Amino acid sequence: MTERNSRHAGSESDLADALVMAAIRLTRTLRALNRNSSLSGPQISLLSVVVYAGQIAARDLARHEEVTPATISRLIASLEEQKLIVRKRDTTDTRVQWITATARGRQLVRDGHRRRLAPLVDAIHHLPPAQRESLRAATGIVGQLTQDLARDKRPVQASR
Repeated sequence: MTERNSRHAGSESDLADALVMAAIRLTRTLRALNRNSSLSGPQISLLSVVVYAGQIAARDLARHEEVTPATISRLIASLEEQKLIVRKRDTTDTRVQWITATARGRQLVRDGHRRRLAPLVDAIHHLPPAQRESLRAATGIVGQLTQDLARDKRPVQASR
């Protein structure tokens, strides 16, 4: 690697690190400001995935949430008990369980999302117009990077 490429790699690495850390801090801060949910973090995560998927197989849910089938079963049972999701067996393959959110589950996710975003919406509202536009542009770039990374799911080896 040339000195010039090495210098750019470091600054790009620093930028990538700063971006990830900012995203993590933002997520944690918004979560901390909205701790009034009766659901645990894993329950909220699972319910959100179900709501946005519309319908999802339990095995796909376990893969998406990166948990064991036993863990996903417990989470599904707890949300089903609270009448936030419904579990139905597939009509052609009884090994498959389809999970859908109830109206109450969908409303809980919508309300939580609105509450979680409210402090950020307010903070953005108070930014000067030029900073809001910069943030809008950066959001588009981050969205495109995320799509590109998701499309190319190969693990990347860190350069030495």
